[in-house]
Amino acid sequence: MRRRYALVLLYFGVALAAAWTVGELERPIWDDPAVALRIHEAVVEGTADYPHQFRPLVPFVCEAAFRAGLPLRVAYLLQRLVCWFLALLLLHQYLRAWLREELCLAGGLFLAAMLPFSVIATGFQPTDPLNLLLYVLAYRLLLARQDGWLLLLVAVGMFNRETIALVALLAAAVRLDEWRTPRYWALVMGLTAVAAAVYLGLHAWYGPRDSFTTLVTPRENIPANLTRFGSLRAVVVYGVLWWLALSGLREQPAFLRRSVILVPVFLVVHLAVGLLGETRYFLPLAPTILPLALRRLLGEPEVAA
Repeated sequence: MRRRYALVLLYFGVALAAAWTVGELERPIWDDPAVALRIHEAVVEGTADYPHQFRPLVPFVCEAAFRAGLPLRVAYLLQRLVCWFLALLLLHQYLRAWLREELCLAGGLFLAAMLPFSVIATGFQPTDPLNLLLYVLAYRLLLARQDGWLLLLVAVGMFNRETIALVALLAAAVRLDEWRTPRYWALVMGLTAVAAAVYLGLHAWYGPRDSFTTLVTPRENIPANLTRFGSLRAVVVYGVLWWLALSGLREQPAFLRRSVILVPVFLVVHLAVGLLGETRYFLPLAPTILPLALRRLLGEPEVAA
């Protein structure tokens, strides 16, 4: 029991340190009324540009906290702290399916170390902490076969960030050996339908919007990403763990092996239309990369299917 409480306090402490560090890094975008405050107010008023307007969950939650008397900047810091703390705690519990306890701790602390690194050159992106939490929870729900909760998770997550829709692909991959069963197709099609319904509903409700940034085509963006020095941050975020995770997959448990499908999808999408240097994009891959890499590094025996 004492060890459990100590673990909770440990992860709360590192999440607090990470959130506090990010709060200091984000001070300029809060001191400038044309950045964070303007985007927040525009989302709440329904006048924000794409994609901010279609990611209203966190701004509305923070607005509610603000109206209850909490300073707005503190509200955003607290949501980051809570999401990161819960993500680290849930990741540790998820890793227990694949690793010894001390390696679960190593995985959790590795992700904690990467959290402040993930906000470099990102601007105001309040959706990422909750997106990470939802992805970690999605992996746990898939492993526990709690499919009903998974549908609810995607429904809520689509109000935060569209990439949670890829949970449908993740589910299709990790349950591939069940593809002949009605339950398999009910889950995959259900997740796809829920994501599509929320996405289309938000766009119908708010209508078309101009882009917050200048839109570029993949033809322009891919060469730019491949020549920017900052794109190396995509390599640094997991470092050698990228290679360790993706080598020797045949010896890995089927669930982890199949979940690798998200890695090329994330890389290709963000290479084509994002900025590889924004390492926040790759944090949701932690439930795939960390157990695969740590098992490969230390020869962990298979402890779950």
